[in-house]
Amino acid sequence: MKKITILGAILSLIFYLSCSSTDIVTVADRKPDLSGTPYSYSKLALPTKSVFGNVTHIGIGECGGCFTDFNKNPLEITDAGATLGRVLFYDKKLSLNNTVACGSCHHQSKAFSDGEQLSEGFQGKITGRNSMAISNPFMLNNLFWDSRSSSIEDLSLRPVQNHIEMGMENLNDLVRKLTKTDYYEPLFLAAYRSEEIT
Repeated sequence: MKKITILGAILSLIFYLSCSSTDIVTVADRKPDLSGTPYSYSKLALPTKSVFGNVTHIGIGECGGCFTDFNKNPLEITDAGATLGRVLFYDKKLSLNNTVACGSCHHQSKAFSDGEQLSEGFQGKITGRNSMAISNPFMLNNLFWDSRSSSIEDLSLRPVQNHIEMGMENLNDLVRKLTKTDYYEPLFLAAYRSEEIT
């Protein structure tokens, strides 16, 4: 399956938000302010040569903040990539009807959970479980309450495509939707040196 750049940005954000102490307020229908200097995600003090499950952290001094699977190329975390991921994480446009973002059910002040018994989806429908806390998912290989996902790549797409959670079952529709959103082209250009959203 072809990897998509949206996924990489969200993955970057998930790890770095778990290291950040600043809470984010989600405001519906507000264009993100991209005029300021992005937060320096790539300069966070992280351990050098740590091993988390099947992922090795190479260390800030050696590659500028990157993670690698033993069988894959390193995933470099950049300020622009993490900034894109942060915008995606809090953007309600990732849901079918523009009402739910990842951050709607994963509140930083609650360890990226929602503190509810069951979570509410994009049409007000109730999910079968509550949103789990997001804490260093790079370290895990049994994700979701029932361990149905073994990779962070799979984990990050399931809620977006779920018919109750965010309802964007066809990822091509999501790409078309984000391509029509004016603030994504400069974010993708900064993160991936291409305005194309794939």
